[in-house]
Amino acid sequence: MPPPPTQPPEIVPPPSLDDVQFIERLGAGLGAGRFMARLQGVDAPVSLLIEHAPHTGRHDFIEWARRLAQVTHATIPRLVRVEDVLSPAYVAFDHVPGRTLAEALDAADPAHPLSPLDALSITLQVASGIRAAHRQGLTHGGLAPRTVVLSERPGAADGVRITGWVPCPEPLDEVVRKADVKAIASMLHHLLTGMVPPSEMLEQRRGETSRLEGNGGRFDDIVLGWEDARRDLGGLSPLVTQLLERADVHADIDRLIDLIVPYYRRLLDEEYAEVDAALLQTQTRAEELARWQRQERELESKLRWVKQWLREHADEVAPTAARLGRLEQRAQKLRNVELEMGMLLDRRLPPTTRPPRPSAAVAALEPVPTTPPRPYDPPAPAVA
Repeated sequence: MPPPPTQPPEIVPPPSLDDVQFIERLGAGLGAGRFMARLQGVDAPVSLLIEHAPHTGRHDFIEWARRLAQVTHATIPRLVRVEDVLSPAYVAFDHVPGRTLAEALDAADPAHPLSPLDALSITLQVASGIRAAHRQGLTHGGLAPRTVVLSERPGAADGVRITGWVPCPEPLDEVVRKADVKAIASMLHHLLTGMVPPSEMLEQRRGETSRLEGNGGRFDDIVLGWEDARRDLGGLSPLVTQLLERADVHADIDRLIDLIVPYYRRLLDEEYAEVDAALLQTQTRAEELARWQRQERELESKLRWVKQWLREHADEVAPTAARLGRLEQRAQKLRNVELEMGMLLDRRLPPTTRPPRPSAAVAALEPVPTTPPRPYDPPAPAVA
């Protein structure tokens, strides 16, 4: 007999609230879940969390929301409204548009989800927001890629907003605090390697991973070796190893941040070096191109001026060429006369008093055809 068809899980409809217009379900939460909604008197959509009496009392629920609103940090959505009079009570935060980190991971190359620099940037932003909450005695309780929303920012790294906060009636539950830190470390491991830590994936988040029979090695170490063989971690293998091995970074948010920051600094410096080298090369090329463009413009300007001048003096070309020819003939005649007179007198003539003739080449003029002067033939000696 075939098995009976699987029934879809029942989705509890949202309660009816007079001043709330439900738009869509955002995910699980208290009451009927989390919703994107519109409130009367509020222009932008909000993220609505409705109280659930079996989980927490109304007073604790409202006090938690107000304590979270006092955490001033760029990654934490702003509290818009607290409804503590009507039933059920609810709290509304700014709705954060954008895609979740989980969606970004699903759309990326599994072996290289994000660039290492982006992975560390996102992780540090999340860690700074969680640290701000911890300092105010609050925990997140459900931190995961699906609760991290990314938004593109021109000229900056993707912005990060942390959603899906779980109400915590008790101030700073130690178990949940450590779970928050471990979730950030797990998230970074996933961003760098494309997989969650093997101990979480295969051993149900046990605090101490089991040993394999035979070599006594840690399971995470062995799987990490397999992953290193097919993934280039860009020099971040030591960071990934410490995320798996160091229990102290899973227990304290500042230690985790201190572990990540040096690698982030190094990646920034490497990126700077690459960009600076390319920028210098491109600037040099751009300056060369600009120099030739300036010369081209200067030559074009000069050429326009020359063409204009020639157009204005075009009627002078032929007469000037003809006159030049006549003057050259006269100059040659004078040289011939001078040479002949010296030979007849059989003596040198006194030095010339005329200034030296300037040499000027007139290449722009086409020479006017003229009869070239005959070479000088000295007179025959007289017959006695």
